[in-house]
Amino acid sequence: MDQPLDEWEAEYDRLSKALEPYRRRIHQKFFTVQPVQVTDAEKRIADLDGFCAMLANSFDIFGSVYYIIENKAAFVEIGATGVLKALDALMPFYLEQQKLSSEEEKRRFWRETRDERASAENLSEGMNQFAELLLAYAVKHLSIGE
Repeated sequence: MDQPLDEWEAEYDRLSKALEPYRRRIHQKFFTVQPVQVTDAEKRIADLDGFCAMLANSFDIFGSVYYIIENKAAFVEIGATGVLKALDALMPFYLEQQKLSSEEEKRRFWRETRDERASAENLSEGMNQFAELLLAYAVKHLSIGE
């Protein structure tokens, strides 16, 4: 983080408030008595908003590699080039981990390679940068008044 914590938190709050109308709109569609079909853009925003929360809570890019692979098109669509660079740099670790047979071995690998993976994980956008990309995508593809 290149800025003081209070500035980072203020930016986090601003972005969270700016994304809230989009979250509310999508949430209302998912959780009504008769659910309404969500658009591709709404689904993408809902999916990637969860990734954004993960960045804020744990910044565990390696733990999210499978999710990033499965949703690569969404990351491309919003312009999350840092996430994609991190994915490329983390793939050798991911492929090595997948060769392990037990969950305990995989967890041990996660712990033991943490320092070695740090530079690759740091290629990703941070939470605020990712939220900016998500907000720009939301503004471009959704109208709050729809």
